[in-house]
Amino acid sequence: TRGTDAKVGDAATRRAVGATLARPERFFLATLGWPNFEALLDAAIFRAEADEAVWEAKQAAKKVQGGNEALLDSEDLPDLLRGLLKLGNHMNKETGRGGAAGVVLGSLEGVCRMKGLGGETLLEFFANALEKKGEAHKLDYVDGLPSLTDASRYVDDDHTVGAARALKKALGRLKQAIPAMRHKLGAADRERAEALAREAEPAAEVPAAGAGADLDAAAVFRFVVEADKCCERAGTAIVGLDADLSRLRASTRRCLAYFGEDEDAGDLTHVFATLDAFSSEVRKARDKVKFKREARDRANRKREQEARDKADKADKAAAAARPAQIVGNPDRGEVSFEKPAASDAADAPTAPPAKKGPSA
Repeated sequence: TRGTDAKVGDAATRRAVGATLARPERFFLATLGWPNFEALLDAAIFRAEADEAVWEAKQAAKKVQGGNEALLDSEDLPDLLRGLLKLGNHMNKETGRGGAAGVVLGSLEGVCRMKGLGGETLLEFFANALEKKGEAHKLDYVDGLPSLTDASRYVDDDHTVGAARALKKALGRLKQAIPAMRHKLGAADRERAEALAREAEPAAEVPAAGAGADLDAAAVFRFVVEADKCCERAGTAIVGLDADLSRLRASTRRCLAYFGEDEDAGDLTHVFATLDAFSSEVRKARDKVKFKREARDRANRKREQEARDKADKADKAAAAARPAQIVGNPDRGEVSFEKPAASDAADAPTAPPAKKGPSA
């Protein structure tokens, strides 16, 4: 209050002090006389942050939903797991444990760690087997997966269901604050506030009573208009968020059941973390096998090129060792000697020996 010791609770004093303040300071001074100021402040914060909060909750649900759908819709992942099951049963057939009917989620951690005597992992051995059968493309399912590590960060309800619950609670408080504030407006202002609330443009800064209205009336008028708009906009957004969360709950239950977890008490974070680690090891095994195949292909191409170069060099040497050929008509003295080309040496005819003629 710029040095004054007057009590700001009195309306007349607040108006007198407010005349000496800048507009933002006058606004906060005016709020000191409002009842339930803390609730109104919470409502104002909700109005400012509701759109962003709904968007963040929707994005979190989208990431988790994307992880669920990627795992449920993958065609190569079940084939890969069936292949590993078959391989495991074959390896364990002499131990009495070769009759497994399925792959449990926890066993994938062991599959990632298992190695042979030569240091080759089980997944590398399996990738090599698929390579020989021409089915290495089954390992490419890992390229179509979203980041399960990223999705697992948003599994916690605080990002989705908890966020929706907090939004609904804040929206309820805002709706409760509106009637008392609307009651402070005159009939003309209430009518104009209802009209402005239906418009897309922001509300005017002054009430219908005109420029002479005090700051309290202007703030109340603006609060009512913007709160009405916010309730409608946020309410529609929250309904859309609830629909997203309903789909998320259904896909989460299906994903948990698909991997043998309890639909209600299962931990989706554990599912995502385990399959992310497994897919990472599958990617490493696939890339290692691919690198070896490409190295073999390069070595084969190099050997083939060396063989061609060696054959060309032998042809040229053979052509150079052959005697010169006589070209022309020896009887008329039209004779020349030419070396056959390397490519033509095998097919070039040999000229008859020249007859001895009288010396010139």
